[in-house]
Amino acid sequence: MKKSNGLRAWPEDLTLTDEMKLYAYNRNIEPLEEFEAWRDSCLANNYQYKDWSAAWRTRIRFAALYGRQKAIVRPIAPKLTGVAPVDPEVLNQTPEQRKANLQILRNLSQNLGRRIG
Repeated sequence: MKKSNGLRAWPEDLTLTDEMKLYAYNRNIEPLEEFEAWRDSCLANNYQYKDWSAAWRTRIRFAALYGRQKAIVRPIAPKLTGVAPVDPEVLNQTPEQRKANLQILRNLSQNLGRRIG
């Protein structure tokens, strides 16, 4: 019996998480655009990985390396600049959604050793 190498094709339930977005934002990569390009590339080329989270981080590091950084609105650390950043997606959110998203960012930030006011 052949032993499995653990590689898996694109998981059907793989979505762009807040943690993945934050990883991209912190490297000045627009996450949604990069995620869509990555997904299309993975599906078109039948890429397989053992760890899809690690594959995403690698994709983002290479995106930064090859100059795909953009001037993007960063959803973290508004008190550092004195001006709260405005993400276009935020403008269409309800107050409850904004509050939930802020809590997610605070939790991620604490995990990264940062503090959002």
